[in-house]
Amino acid sequence: MKLIEQYHELKKKMQTELQAGKLRPEQLFLYQELNYRVDVLETMRDFCQSAPVTCDASVLVTHFRIVDCRGGFR
Repeated sequence: MKLIEQYHELKKKMQTELQAGKLRPEQLFLYQELNYRVDVLETMRDFCQSAPVTCDASVLVTHFRIVDCRGGFR
């Protein structure tokens, strides 16, 4: 099972507990962290799936600057 799938299962369980009012305050912080991790993994997956298939260096450079946090949006 992929990490993202494990996170989705845990998120589903925590959502059920949240809706039932059973999450303690410290568990809400864990839930927030889980949401963050899922969002990061899904965003990176989307960037990988949208990578251009080209030999045009300017297109590739732009894509990888967006993906690489050190490259910024120059």
